[in-house]
Amino acid sequence: MGTLRHRSARVLERSCGDLRRRPSRFGAIPAFVPASRYVDLERDAIDPSAVSILPVEVWRRLRAIGVSRDGDVLIVAMADPDDERAVRELELRTGLRLFVARATEETIHAAIDRSHEDG
Repeated sequence: MGTLRHRSARVLERSCGDLRRRPSRFGAIPAFVPASRYVDLERDAIDPSAVSILPVEVWRRLRAIGVSRDGDVLIVAMADPDDERAVRELELRTGLRLFVARATEETIHAAIDRSHEDG
């Protein structure tokens, strides 16, 4: 199982390209995929509609933030993308399929602060 998971992550890494340009390609991938992508929240733009899906308190508690949305797929940056409980909670609360990427907790909190100031 571990080998299959790592192989799937490598296939995902090769096929996904830039997440902001082609998020719809992840529709068939289960939500809980080991995060092989890193999102630079200081450099990459965050879609305000992806953040407004949930209250700020929920994003802070789960150490996560919505980055962009394409239809029923939400790209989420998480400090701990291996936290299955948090991933499941995000799926239940949003009703969307997730693609989870990694970001530092500091940049996630800074991005939440920026989005809250803008909104």
